[in-house]
Amino acid sequence: MPRARRRRPSARPPRAAPLGAVVLAEPLLPAQAVDARFGLVLLEAGLCGVPIVATDIAPINAIIRNDQDGLLVPVNDYHALANAIQKIGSETGLSDRLRKNFSDRIAADFSKSTMTNSVNRIYFELLSSSES
Repeated sequence: MPRARRRRPSARPPRAAPLGAVVLAEPLLPAQAVDARFGLVLLEAGLCGVPIVATDIAPINAIIRNDQDGLLVPVNDYHALANAIQKIGSETGLSDRLRKNFSDRIAADFSKSTMTNSVNRIYFELLSSSES
């Protein structure tokens, strides 16, 4: 039997899509949201400058403000999901606005110091309430 020829890997890296064309779409069902880990992937994508389309459920809708930081779609509405992705690609300036707003919000509300201060405040409140 003749031996199959192996393809040599290309020396060129794959062509990257323009940044404005990349969208993080995270359609979650309510049961999956429990395991969404506070939407960490949304914050990571926001730091990378990726526009967000996600399901309008907690805790996601506490992180993404619809039409300000990203686009939220109803649970199980795949037409709305497709339309939101298409909207980001077709509306002039929408992708840039969403990315900038979310990046600014991450810097203000989800920085290491802000999160550390929030956790410390919760611990102090718990400790003071247990002493009463």
